[in-house]
Amino acid sequence: MSLLERHEQILDNCVASLKTWKQLIVDYLDGEDRDAELNKLEQVTKDYCHITNNFQKSVKVLQKVEEQLNDDEGSPKDVDQLYKDNLENVPTPSGEDYMANEFWQNIFSGRSDVMEVKQKENKLDESQFEELGDSLLCSNVFTPPIDPISKKYSMIVDYIKQQKRKAKCPYIGCKSNHLAVTDLVIDAQLQSQITQYIDSQHDAETEDEDY
Repeated sequence: MSLLERHEQILDNCVASLKTWKQLIVDYLDGEDRDAELNKLEQVTKDYCHITNNFQKSVKVLQKVEEQLNDDEGSPKDVDQLYKDNLENVPTPSGEDYMANEFWQNIFSGRSDVMEVKQKENKLDESQFEELGDSLLCSNVFTPPIDPISKKYSMIVDYIKQQKRKAKCPYIGCKSNHLAVTDLVIDAQLQSQITQYIDSQHDAETEDEDY
């Protein structure tokens, strides 16, 4: 088993443990206890994001060192110095970008998480909806795109891993075939709007059934 494979296996085990922790919080805690435990979970997840960022940086540095050694096999090289030099040149992801980290997304992604956040927010004000018959005509009314969530984040990540450097961008009209996990960015605002829209539709259907 290669170093990368061992790393992936360890991360998978960590993700499974943190997901179990999160589910226990959701199922058995509420109020201040729940908030406090969720804060702990978020902090631990951030720490893992920092670890994965450092690991990925180290892999890139080692790849550069290997390339330099292969390019000039004739002359002796100080491997330690090459590593230090490349370590300074390879950027480290900002700590503020943890939400875009694959590890974070594995723990805090999907509709269930949006629902948890949504419970702490006010529902859309009724003044934002202006109806005429069956049509929503007002420009300030949110209308979700067709098939807004067709693939889960984990499924896209699996696709990129399987295709490696041949993953194609799913955006219509884009011909790029170098899609990477780092290119994926969750639109939290759109996700929240879609969730609230779906809930408002469900509430409207429930009210109709009551009459």
